[in-house]
Amino acid sequence: METSQVELLQAEVQMAQIDVARKQAKIAFTGAWRELMATTGVLNMQPSSLNGDLKPRAIQLDWDATYQNMLSSSPELNAARSRVQRARANQQRQEAQAIPKITTKMGAGSDNATGSGLINLQIGAPVPVFNQNSGNISAAYA
Repeated sequence: METSQVELLQAEVQMAQIDVARKQAKIAFTGAWRELMATTGVLNMQPSSLNGDLKPRAIQLDWDATYQNMLSSSPELNAARSRVQRARANQQRQEAQAIPKITTKMGAGSDNATGSGLINLQIGAPVPVFNQNSGNISAAYA
C-alpha cells in the first residue's frame, strides 16, 4: 500500500500485455508444430523438447539418389506433370477440331411402283472457311 494508483494500473497493464504475449507465443508454437507435422507427413506427432546435439554429423549422402527420389515422389511435381499432360491433351484436341469431320450415310431400299432397287449415298463435311479454331488453339498453347 505504499504505491500510487497510477503505478498499480501500469503494473496491471504490463501484466495484461505479458499475458497476451504468452498467449500469442503459445498460438505461434502450435501453428509451427502443425506446419512441421504437415511438412513431415507425421500427423500424430506430439510436441516434445529437443534432445541431443545440434552439431551436424558427417554422413555421406548419395545426392543423385536423393534427387531422383525427390523427383519421383514429390506431390507438387506429380501435380505439375499432370497439369502439363492435361494441357497437351487440350492443345492436341483443339488442333484436331480445326480439321472438319466427314460424315457418311448409306441407305438401300426398293421402289414398290417400279420394282427397282435404290441405293443412296450421302457424304457431308462442314467447310470452315473462316474458322481455323485459332483462338482455342492459342489459348490451349498458352
